[in-house]
Amino acid sequence: MHGRCRKNFCLQKSSMPLAGLVYFHMYISAIHAAALAGHAVSVKLLLQNGGNVNIQDQLQHTPLFRACEMGHTGIILALYI
Repeated sequence: MHGRCRKNFCLQKSSMPLAGLVYFHMYISAIHAAALAGHAVSVKLLLQNGGNVNIQDQLQHTPLFRACEMGHTGIILALYI
């Protein structure tokens, strides 16, 4: 996928409460998926383009909670600051 298309796809998905990405049988947003996977570049790209840092998954956990859960310190700093 071309970089611009990928960016638009991610932004469209991140603005939706339930993006259609599946994690342990629940739907999560693109920013949740990036935080869980440790993809700091993706998290920063989503945040720079209007991604919602406070979006909650079905268990009412934010991307920051998920990054803490996985021990991704770089993402924790990006989401917290």
